Amino acid sequence: MPKSSSVSNAAVMFICGSAALVMGHLLVTAMQYGVKPVLFLFLVVLLFLGLALFIRDLKTFLLFMMILLIPTGLDYHVSFRPLVQFQSSPFVAGIAVTSVDFLLAILYIYWFALVCLGRSMRRPTLGHPLGTLLLAWIAYSLIASKLTATRFEYSIYEVIVLSLGFLLYFYLVNNLNTHRDLRVVLYALFAGALAQAVYMIGQFVTGLNYTLMGEFYDPRDVVGFRAAGFLGDEVISAQVMAMVFPLGLVYYLKLPDKLSRGVALFCILVGLAGIIAAKHRAAWLAIAVSFVTILAIGVVRKWVASGTVLKGAVVAMLILMLASPFIVTRFRVGTWGEVRIPLARTAISMFKDNWVLGVGASNYSFEIDKYMPVKLRHTWHASVHSEYLLQLVERGVVGAFLYYWLMVAMSVRLWRLTRSSDSLIAAVAAGLFAAMISSFFMRVFNRFHLPVSYATVCVFLALTASMGYLEKKRLTTKNRVTTIGKE
Repeated sequence: MPKSSSVSNAAVMFICGSAALVMGHLLVTAMQYGVKPVLFLFLVVLLFLGLALFIRDLKTFLLFMMILLIPTGLDYHVSFRPLVQFQSSPFVAGIAVTSVDFLLAILYIYWFALVCLGRSMRRPTLGHPLGTLLLAWIAYSLIASKLTATRFEYSIYEVIVLSLGFLLYFYLVNNLNTHRDLRVVLYALFAGALAQAVYMIGQFVTGLNYTLMGEFYDPRDVVGFRAAGFLGDEVISAQVMAMVFPLGLVYYLKLPDKLSRGVALFCILVGLAGIIAAKHRAAWLAIAVSFVTILAIGVVRKWVASGTVLKGAVVAMLILMLASPFIVTRFRVGTWGEVRIPLARTAISMFKDNWVLGVGASNYSFEIDKYMPVKLRHTWHASVHSEYLLQLVERGVVGAFLYYWLMVAMSVRLWRLTRSSDSLIAAVAAGLFAAMISSFFMRVFNRFHLPVSYATVCVFLALTASMGYLEKKRLTTKNRVTTIGKE
């Protein structure tokens, strides 16, 4: 017996040593090709470690990691065609495979295996009407762009990303079957936003904006240093955090014990500090709108007492006072109408000539010189700072109508779900509803429709449809029990 044990130990040591040598060789080799291969190698190692630790609950681990990685935007370009002559890049400039796509593919394989084994809990659904509208909008984007786009290949690049977002939605809407699944997604969303905030605070303190890819990004201008987050873009980083922030606020208001509320409040404050470090005015406006919206829902639905509203207002004033030096500086210094108004006029002129179908997805930049003020023509290639105008220009009234019909339909469904007697569904619906309402304000001042923001919205769509399914299932079960009781 001792001999057998020693042989086993020797075998384990040999395997571990060999694995260490192989990994060392791969790491050195990967370093020759830059940061991305090294980062990919570490992610693969972490993935296998997670699989080993959570093999009994594989779906939960992969689901959490997939949602967690959305804010990172980690990708590998199969084809990359950046437009260096433009100040504003299109929606996407090539074909890329992201870390989210990689994990989503594994989850689809796992789901397919469960279906083949007869262990899938429900029949596949599109999540009508949200899924139907999303698919119709993507199909329209492709067809309309084929008819109007100057550079159709860039429209195809965008449609590929939109289709991958639909696949993310489709998987989630068919696999979020329990309250536990909802919590996994919510915790992952909040953890990703919190990690982003911590990273941005570190950037602000050190004065160094290194992206996760190891690239240095310096957005210093008249505003000063801005923390740019994982992606090297302070606008995307701040707006995604502002979208997730209401979920944490709802949890804070709904948690019963003081310790949990304290932890939630601390996390919210860290998130706010990250957004302040980005110096993004629209995100601050969105947070204010979210705060008021959630308190209003809480009062209307009677799960927030008047005393809590007063305490919330006091806390908000304290946070505002602490952040006031940053806020005053940001609103006192920086561009206002002198930049945004010419951009808006350019977009409106472009829309007037292409109001039905638009100029094509991701084709705004290729048409801009035709409509810019003469003195700026061929010198200033920047996109309009408004999602509403950008959607109208690139997709026309038809595409914009489909897109905002989808956004409004989701918001209406979330409002209805806030009435649920299921505390989790009501709380999550309130948080998502506040996030959507606040996003409508951010869209006025930003190109909100960007890959990471779009992926986050797809997750929100899936949560909305899944909560509707769970609520319907709960009411059906309740009615059945009531009927049996009467009999």
